[in-house]
Amino acid sequence: MSIEAQLRNAAPSWAALLAVGPDGVDWIVAPPLPSGSATPAIIVRVGADKWFLFVSERTPGEKLPQRCPELHINPNSRFCLGRASYHVDRPAEVEAFWQALGEYLVNQHHAARRRRWPAGRWLSHGPDAADRQAEVEALAAAHGLDAEYAACMENDEGWIAEKVRAGGRITMGQECPRGCVDGDGEPVPFRKCDRRAVLQRILKLELARRAGERSFFQALRGRGISCCGRIDGCPLAHARTKQ
Repeated sequence: MSIEAQLRNAAPSWAALLAVGPDGVDWIVAPPLPSGSATPAIIVRVGADKWFLFVSERTPGEKLPQRCPELHINPNSRFCLGRASYHVDRPAEVEAFWQALGEYLVNQHHAARRRRWPAGRWLSHGPDAADRQAEVEALAAAHGLDAEYAACMENDEGWIAEKVRAGGRITMGQECPRGCVDGDGEPVPFRKCDRRAVLQRILKLELARRAGERSFFQALRGRGISCCGRIDGCPLAHARTKQ
């Protein structure tokens, strides 16, 4: 079955086929917001690379930047829909592709209004940093520390962020950085904290995640890729030029 047919079979109501060409299938898409109102329409091109679907704006740079790591648009202008891949000959994966694209475009709408990607909807940039994020999120969730790690990830706040900025070391004689107290209400020394190994592991992983992101942005700058100006706090902002 052709890529056009596979996409048509799973296409949601907010996607309309425009054209089929040698480089892919063009669609006009406008997924709904949670309120039910539609996002601004955009024309995308969906193609397949080694049988796996990819998508970009039909004319990169028309409504979205040609490339922007903070908006999850790759240097080749393809949209980054997360870590999953979508095989064109697997109907369930094609359906998942449409769902992922809809969520991605809703996130783009929010980012355009708020100048930041929605909280909790992103992965760290680059495979190394993304791997570390996945590890620490799973570890934090397993030990009831997910809210504390979310504060670190989203706002660079809380004890994890504070300790990472200080180099990630906790001496055994220090009080537990989480502010744990014993039955008498006295601060617990870190050497007596039941979660000592978990806390140390989280700090190590977060240090590695941040190092991975720094390397990712250094590589982009080395390729001459600069900030598009649409997201506050972009690490590429100091090298901003018009794209």
